[in-house]
Amino acid sequence: SYDDPIGKYIPELAWMDDGVTIRRLLYHTSGIMGYDDSDAIYDALVASSEAPTNEDLLAVLAAQGDMLTDPGEVYSYSNTGYEILGSLIERVSGEKYAVFMEKNIFAPLGMTHTFSLPNPERLQDKNVAQSYYLDGGQPWAYEPDILDGLTGSGSIYTTLGDMYLYDQALRNNELVSAETLDEAFTSGTLNNGESIEYGFGVDVSEYSGYEYIGHSGAWLGF
Repeated sequence: SYDDPIGKYIPELAWMDDGVTIRRLLYHTSGIMGYDDSDAIYDALVASSEAPTNEDLLAVLAAQGDMLTDPGEVYSYSNTGYEILGSLIERVSGEKYAVFMEKNIFAPLGMTHTFSLPNPERLQDKNVAQSYYLDGGQPWAYEPDILDGLTGSGSIYTTLGDMYLYDQALRNNELVSAETLDEAFTSGTLNNGESIEYGFGVDVSEYSGYEYIGHSGAWLGF
């Protein structure tokens, strides 16, 4: 159930308020303190390993024990929350995140140019684009980030063609039911009833009089 507390499935996080549910993690309203919010958590995470994984993150979160806010009170975008959801997939399925995604989404839909990290294709495939930033009027290549090994908030490489296959599968109810998709594309609310204009991993809002569902991003320049 979306409304189960996350600690039911990830015992390391059982110290969190029962209001820290799967639904609130999806909405970014769980109130958790993450590496996005705390230098102490970030520092502990990068000190835990040369290439921290989701298990390292769970260990750090288990030791810190502080909430940012009460659950449901504030919308606060959290990559950490989505890494927790990535770990939830692993705990419930018994498979690594990358394996689960390949078996249940990418392969069945024919998304042959899509993969999740960790994957050596990220650095070896000639079709994987390098991202750049401008400094002093010159382009410089982004170096890999120490948190690239975390999965859930990002980590997936794909192509426009494969994204089309994914989009069509959603529209044709090949992956989830129409009811599930409608719920995912419906904005959550705070405890006071205020809309957050965010569904399950997507912005749900208006622009120039048009309703839109989408998401931006800026990891390593994208």
